[in-house]
Amino acid sequence: MAEKNADKIAPSDEVKTEEKVSSGVWLRFNTNDPMAVTQIEHITGVRLDAFRLDNATDLTGASPIYKIRFAYPEGKLRMESQVLFIINKDYLISLKPYPVPYPLNQAARSLKRDGRDNGIYDAFAVILQTLSDAADDLLDNMNEEVSQGLAQSTSVLETLDAKGKDFGVTDVVQTQVLLGGIEDTLSRCAENLLVLGLTARRAGSNVGKSDTLLQNQYSTLMSDIKAVEGDVQFLHERVRFLQLVNELALSTKQNQIIKVFTVMAAVFLPALLVSTYYSMNLEVLPLLDWPYAEPVTLCFTLCLALLPIIYVKQRGWLR
Repeated sequence: MAEKNADKIAPSDEVKTEEKVSSGVWLRFNTNDPMAVTQIEHITGVRLDAFRLDNATDLTGASPIYKIRFAYPEGKLRMESQVLFIINKDYLISLKPYPVPYPLNQAARSLKRDGRDNGIYDAFAVILQTLSDAADDLLDNMNEEVSQGLAQSTSVLETLDAKGKDFGVTDVVQTQVLLGGIEDTLSRCAENLLVLGLTARRAGSNVGKSDTLLQNQYSTLMSDIKAVEGDVQFLHERVRFLQLVNELALSTKQNQIIKVFTVMAAVFLPALLVSTYYSMNLEVLPLLDWPYAEPVTLCFTLCLALLPIIYVKQRGWLR
């Protein structure tokens, strides 16, 4: 399955941006807007130089900066993107790639629909929950891919697929490549979820103790993120197990090929021995003057050729 990176911005002569100010506290800026950084710096008083944009979460200033990478599915593609959040006393500000990843658009629709976009940390909790749900959706898609890989590896071990055609080494290698891509995505998902959970804990610590409803919301959010982390770990272990099964299937397939050539060599070895013996340049050779020498020699050679096949079959070496 192919992977893409949603951080890349498509060049355009006309700057395409969303409506800068929403109906609530979430101000949304796109990275393809050349004035976005300047406007954010003007609103927050935070200097967003290249160093701070390229590095991790910064909580040292008056306006905390959260850099979050997240993965999400888009059709059959495994996508990954990142967004920068800045929280000050008045607004929740985001700087995100263009085109905008669907989890962020989904979070904006949820806030507008539920009328929960007037509180900074309330809106931030909804956004983080949406990113967590997107990671969970991606895990569901990868779980289906792993199930398909398991079915193919099982078919290889059983030698034949549903159409009665032997699987080759190429089929096993393709499954191994697929599993390697899934394992890489899972590793990044685990790292992203750790950052997401840390962000939720730090944001939740800024919620007032009197706001029990919002505190419960952040508590539920952190529990959900923990559950998704557990799903990532479970799926990662399943992928590693399937990789071992796939390696076993590859080894079994190669052994079968070697056994076939070994038996073929054993079948033709008696004929080679007889032909070599009678090709010697000697004056006297047994059976040369006998009229039935040729058919007897052929029958004898055939019997010798069948002996290795019978022996191998009885021992079960071709199973």
